[in-house]
Amino acid sequence: MGNKTPGKTKIGKENLNMYLTPRQRLLVQANLDDLKDDLSDLGLVVFVRFFEVQPKLKVLFPKIVRINDQNELELGTDIEMLKKHASIVMHSLAAAIESLDESEALNSVLLEVGRQHVKRNVKSKIILRLWPALSYGLESYLKEKYTKESSTAWKKVFFYIVKQMKVGMMASDSEEEATTSSTNIGIVTLRTPDFTLSTNIDIVTLRTPDFTLSTNINIVTLQTPDFTLSTKMDIVTLRTPDFTLSTNIDIVTLQTPDFTLSTNIAIVTLQNPEFTLSTNIAIVTLQTPDFTLSTNIAIVTLQNPDFTLSTNIAIVTFQTPDFTLSTNIDIVTLRTPDFTLSTNIGIVTLRTPDFTLSTNIAIVTFQTPDFTLSTNIDIVTLQNPDFTLSTNIAIVTFQTPDCLLSTNIDIVTLRTPDFTLSTNIAIVTLQNPDFTLSTNIAIVTFQTPDFTLSTNIDIVTLRTPDFTLSTNIGIVTLRTPDFTLSTNIDRVTLRTPDFTLSTNIDRVTLRTPDFTLSTNIDRVTLRTPDFTLSTNIDRVTLQTPDCLLSTNIDIVTLRTPDFTLNTNIAIVTLQNPDFTLSTNIAIVTFQTPDFTLSTNIGIVTLRTPDFTLNFTLSTNIDRVTLRTPDFTLSTNIDRVTSLLQTLIELPPDFTLSTNIDRVTLRTPDFTLKVTLRTPDFTLSTNIDRVTLRTPDFTLSTNIDIVTLRTPDFTLSTNIDIVTLRTPDFTLSTNIDRVTLRTPDFTLSTNIDIVTLRTPDFTLSTNIDIVTLRTPDFTLSTNIDTVTPEYFRSSKMDIATLQTQDFHLSTNQIV
Repeated sequence: MGNKTPGKTKIGKENLNMYLTPRQRLLVQANLDDLKDDLSDLGLVVFVRFFEVQPKLKVLFPKIVRINDQNELELGTDIEMLKKHASIVMHSLAAAIESLDESEALNSVLLEVGRQHVKRNVKSKIILRLWPALSYGLESYLKEKYTKESSTAWKKVFFYIVKQMKVGMMASDSEEEATTSSTNIGIVTLRTPDFTLSTNIDIVTLRTPDFTLSTNINIVTLQTPDFTLSTKMDIVTLRTPDFTLSTNIDIVTLQTPDFTLSTNIAIVTLQNPEFTLSTNIAIVTLQTPDFTLSTNIAIVTLQNPDFTLSTNIAIVTFQTPDFTLSTNIDIVTLRTPDFTLSTNIGIVTLRTPDFTLSTNIAIVTFQTPDFTLSTNIDIVTLQNPDFTLSTNIAIVTFQTPDCLLSTNIDIVTLRTPDFTLSTNIAIVTLQNPDFTLSTNIAIVTFQTPDFTLSTNIDIVTLRTPDFTLSTNIGIVTLRTPDFTLSTNIDRVTLRTPDFTLSTNIDRVTLRTPDFTLSTNIDRVTLRTPDFTLSTNIDRVTLQTPDCLLSTNIDIVTLRTPDFTLNTNIAIVTLQNPDFTLSTNIAIVTFQTPDFTLSTNIGIVTLRTPDFTLNFTLSTNIDRVTLRTPDFTLSTNIDRVTSLLQTLIELPPDFTLSTNIDRVTLRTPDFTLKVTLRTPDFTLSTNIDRVTLRTPDFTLSTNIDIVTLRTPDFTLSTNIDIVTLRTPDFTLSTNIDRVTLRTPDFTLSTNIDIVTLRTPDFTLSTNIDIVTLRTPDFTLSTNIDTVTPEYFRSSKMDIATLQTQDFHLSTNQIV
């Protein structure tokens, strides 16, 4: 050591950017962007974790670790100082990442930081122990972004910083060696009558009759008969018969027989027999036998036998045996045996044995043994033994032993022993032992022990033990044990064990085990095991094993094994092995092997080998009528009446006629127009109208109109209008309007308007307006405007209760 030449360690030209790959550089920079607002909190997590796993290293942090009265290190930590130190460390780490391209300046800072750590006896291997805690903190904040790759990049940055700090530590050691080596040339002792000077390696001792001065590396001790002064690193101790003064970095302690004064950074403690004065940053405590005075930033507390006075920023508390007065910013509290008065900004509370009055901005509470009245902005609550009335903006609650009435914006609830009525916007629920009625917008549900009736927009459902009836827009479904009837817009379907009948727009289908009848626009098809009858626009086709009858526009064709009958516009041709009958406009020709019969306009000519006979045939526009003693044949546009039994060998048990879109089929068992009659029901259609009649009910539809009539009720729908009438009540809906009428009350809703009328009261809501009217009082609430019966007002957030005995109104301004 003695041969070393004094000098400084050369600072390396290393660059942090050289330690990281481009990918690692992007990772740490991206992570830093996520952490930049949390660096101080992250640092605190890192050092708390560090002290948890390395508790013995707390002694290296004298500024952070607390010191007890014996000047010994405590195990606890000063969180505020720890957070400050942690913040410095984390911002230094962030600066390193932000200085990837300016590592020379960064290295200079890290070298100096390393030199400062040498003064605190901190070695580089101790700093390396911080890495697990740092990795733990990064993972806690970055979570899934802290990948294995990110961890490797951060570790490289951390180890680079430690390496540069280590260079600074070594440089500090070299400088100390160079400085002390000038006196480290063996052992030298110099004695004079006045003093003795001795050196041994790094130890230098100077003794004089007045003092002794000794140094050992960084230890310097000066002793005199009056005092002893010693220094070790940053620790300085001065001892005299009258006092002892010691310093450790920022810690200063002064002890005398009369008092002890100690400081730690901003902590100052002064103790003497008369008083103790202590300060910690802005904390000051003064204690005497007569009083104690303490301050913490803006906190001041003064205590004596007569009173206690304390302040905290704007908090002041003054206590005496007679009263206590306290303030907190705008809070003032005065307590006496007779009353207590407190204020907080706009809060004032006055308590006496007879009443309590409190206000909070717009909150006012007045309590007496008989009643309590409270308001909070727009909240008003009045309580007495008979009832409780409360309002909150549009919330009103009225309670008596007999009922509870509450409203919340559009929510109104009325509870009595007999029933409960509640509304929420367009939701209304009425419950009593006999039934429950509820509405939600256009949803209405009515329940009794015998049936349930519900509507949802255009959906109406009626459930009883015997049947279920439901409608949805134009959909109506009726279910009973014997049959199911459903309609959808223009579709009607009736299902029974014996048959199924369905309609869709202009389509009607009837299915039974014996036959199927269907219509589609102008098409009608009837299928049985014996024949098939179909119509399409102006086309009619009847098929049986014996014949085929078809019509197309004005063309009618009837084919049987015995004959063929054709019509085309005004042309009619009937052919069989025995004769040919033809008509063209007003010309009719009937030919047989025996004779020829012809008509032209009104002229009729009959020719036979034996004679020629002329007679008159009448026509009117498109109508042609031919009458003979044996048969009559007539046509009217698209009407064909088949009374040709004398000419055609048709079955004697049916008659078929058509008129435009109407088809009528008559048999001994039924008549169809399209009209179907059976012993159990009658079904008729006319364009878009369908009517079904049974002994129990009648169901009819006309476009979107559906009407169901039974002995017990009538249900009708028209587009979005649904009306249900029974002997007990009438329920109707129109778009969003629902009206229920009974002998006891009327309930109606229209969008957000709900009105309930009974002989005893009327309750109505409109958006945020709720009005309850009875013969005894009127109660109304309105957010923006209220106009009760006896006065007008346009203030905000008004609740008004008016009876013959009193008038109570609340507004935002109390």
